Amino acid sequence: MTTAEDTEESAVTVRQPKDARTDEIDWQTVDHEELKERALVYSYDLIEAKTRLIDVEPWVAVITAHIYVDHVLTNLLAENLKQPNAMLGEQRRKYVLEKLEICEAMDWINPEVTPVIRKLNSIRNGLAHNLVFELSKQTTLDLINCLPKVARDLVAENHTPTEGQPLASLGHHLQTLLIFLDMNRQQVLLHNYITRLRDRDLKKAMMNARDVLRSIQGGS
Repeated sequence: MTTAEDTEESAVTVRQPKDARTDEIDWQTVDHEELKERALVYSYDLIEAKTRLIDVEPWVAVITAHIYVDHVLTNLLAENLKQPNAMLGEQRRKYVLEKLEICEAMDWINPEVTPVIRKLNSIRNGLAHNLVFELSKQTTLDLINCLPKVARDLVAENHTPTEGQPLASLGHHLQTLLIFLDMNRQQVLLHNYITRLRDRDLKKAMMNARDVLRSIQGGS
């Protein structure tokens, strides 16, 4: 039996890059709903990412996820820094950990996901620098265990066991990490949008207060 909660969950709108609005925001007329529509859009194609992460060798999933993490962190910084080119320009390229540290310093990232990003980065560097194309079961397990428990639980809930794959793969877990990370990015962008909208409305209120004072003085 379908409950109201089930219906509400299934009605969640997932906006992908092709759904993103490219027109500039008119800050004189924009409202909260439009800002939500603009901010709550994934920065990468979820289906493509799934294809690249699932049913591949663990080392491939690690390198692929690392590329996506870099992409999401870059977008997080580019969207929210006042002068992003001063830090992200062609002559100022940053490594993933540097981008992560900036996001941490700005309080733009959930601290629960930073351990797994650091672990992922460490494993990826080991693969790249040592030309190792295999992950031990222990390394894979250690990486998975760095994920927040809520993420691991979600993977377990959504994985359908098969004869060939009774447990969720590393790719399933990294897919969930990327979704968490991009949702984090979306919320930071929305928060900054709403802050700017609030500042606009405050200025309007101050103008109204000036008119009220004038009307009181004129009526005295």
